[in-house]
Amino acid sequence: MRSYPALISLGASAGLVAVCVVLALTGCSPAATRSPAAPAGCAQPGAASDAVAAPGAVGSVPEVSFTTPLTAADTERTVLTAGTGVPVQTGDYVEIGVAFYNGRTGAKIDARGFGPGTSGLDTGAPVGVNLAAPAGTLPAILRGVTCSTVGSRVAVVANPADAWGAKENVDLDLHGNDNVVIVVDVLAAAATPPVATDVPATGAPDTNVG
Repeated sequence: MRSYPALISLGASAGLVAVCVVLALTGCSPAATRSPAAPAGCAQPGAASDAVAAPGAVGSVPEVSFTTPLTAADTERTVLTAGTGVPVQTGDYVEIGVAFYNGRTGAKIDARGFGPGTSGLDTGAPVGVNLAAPAGTLPAILRGVTCSTVGSRVAVVANPADAWGAKENVDLDLHGNDNVVIVVDVLAAAATPPVATDVPATGAPDTNVG
């Protein structure tokens, strides 16, 4: 059995918030074909996602701004920068940079995958999302990545059901009805997840946020 970064989740333990790549023990089998990702999974644009600004080059730390509180009954997705790369396909392994914000307060929750930055929140290699095995991945991430092309930057305004649920989260200062604003840079997509050596997920934050 091999392990590779498969799921994106957010753990909060003793006030420590971290977006992490969870090492899932699973086999890496190449996809026979690549077909377009199902349009039904793609969130649609709306007034809330259209109100998010995130200037800057794709792959760099976004300067995100929006008027608070920002709310949406259903999860919305707006393409801020349209990439010219290949379309994301069903079963792809996608590498992203991702930043999370509290839609009520505008506060930055966390960010990963934008490379070296001025803040520790913005450092790190791209985050992996495995569309072939999406169980455990935040639905808002899936609905943002689906229908995208490589090189795109998208804004997602997630309702609680597509983020971390309707329970209050004191560590994140999230109320049960708060929306979460997510900016996603789609950096790469491939048919087969990269194979890594078997490494246990030692020290990974608690990802049980239900």
